[in-house]
Amino acid sequence: APPAAVDDPPAAPAVAAEEEDGPLSQLAAAERLVDTIRVSIASVEASLAAGLTAGDEIAAALKTCVTINSSVGKLQNDLDGISIGSLDDEARDLAKARRKQLNAALEEELMPGGNAVRAKVVKAKNAAGA
Repeated sequence: APPAAVDDPPAAPAVAAEEEDGPLSQLAAAERLVDTIRVSIASVEASLAAGLTAGDEIAAALKTCVTINSSVGKLQNDLDGISIGSLDDEARDLAKARRKQLNAALEEELMPGGNAVRAKVVKAKNAAGA
């Protein structure tokens, strides 16, 4: 048999692919999305605090609000699609706790926070006559 070329990477183990798409990876991705949404809400709040008056500033804030709304919908859908039944008991308990925290953040913080900043941006838009 010919020797393997030096540039050939070693074959990735089959388990790695399962883990990348598995429930723990999905939970980690959902946690990153929660952080992203929090940053977006804080960004709009900072813009509002700075006195959102110019048309282009208002348009940018509204665009961010649309992104927040879309991200909240994606997060909700992603959380509904995470199946943790394949995990062992200990990992399943931890995954349940993480998913519960994510759902609480979604329902108690991100949904109302996204709606609140959007309402404030619309109010600023109306006040500016934009």
